[in-house]
Amino acid sequence: MLLESVILVCLVIMFLASAADLKTGEVPEKHSMGLLGFVLAVAALDSIYSRALSPILEAVLWGSIAFLASYAIYRLGHWGGGDVKLAAGVGCLLGWLGSAGYQWPGGTFMGYATPPLVTYAVDMAALSTPYVIAYTLVLGLMHPSAFTEYLRRLRTGRCAVTIAFSAVPLILASYLGLYTLAAVYSFVPLLALASVYMKSVEDSVLTKTIKTSELKDWDILADDIVSDGVKVASKGVIEGITPNELMEVRRLYAEGRLAETVRVKWGVKFVPVLFISLPATLWAGNLLEAAFRLMFTL
Repeated sequence: MLLESVILVCLVIMFLASAADLKTGEVPEKHSMGLLGFVLAVAALDSIYSRALSPILEAVLWGSIAFLASYAIYRLGHWGGGDVKLAAGVGCLLGWLGSAGYQWPGGTFMGYATPPLVTYAVDMAALSTPYVIAYTLVLGLMHPSAFTEYLRRLRTGRCAVTIAFSAVPLILASYLGLYTLAAVYSFVPLLALASVYMKSVEDSVLTKTIKTSELKDWDILADDIVSDGVKVASKGVIEGITPNELMEVRRLYAEGRLAETVRVKWGVKFVPVLFISLPATLWAGNLLEAAFRLMFTL
């Protein structure tokens, strides 16, 4: 009963964090640090009660591994600080559950045993693509201009050639009678079409024009900021505009040497993937392993 209660509390916290991320784009500290603190407190109390170090050590070990891995993703500019803290909290939870004897479902991949944290990462990867597609599809329904841009891109020669080449492995596998392999390759042109759509949504919906004076630290630029032929801040920096660059932008703007507006963009809210991957890991196991087994039994 203790394990189920702790899991339920963690899922509630993750759900609230996901809702906040979708609504505001930010994860409140009470959710990210609350998850981390709650799990560590449970693990510490378990160590005291059982007079064993394994509960707290396992929690800290796997939480640290999750933190380091997610911090690397943060440094690459793909995650925010709230994502890192939530991932660390999940790592602590999985470590503590392992020490408490939790029975993991499907803890293998291609016949090899995988740690729960690895299964969690695999499930995140498996769920991220359909999530991003669904997320951008909803945005497209809310903003019809995204579909207009999508159809325009599909009509371009470069896009048509890319889609055609993406279908070549599927056609060859079908011709050779390798139908299981063909089923796998059928996803390639679908993902190619999806990637064009997601790029259309990014450019038409996830990009907006704001006043230059409203720029904030780490805003991601859609265009370079140039003054007198000199690049002040680059759109190619995935982490966004740095505080030092922003100070220079504000100085130049105050001197009247920059345009009144600038275009910024933002990415897909990812915390819900962290949330839905947790019950998948706890109750379904490795989703890719399950998918491969299903395909090879067809």
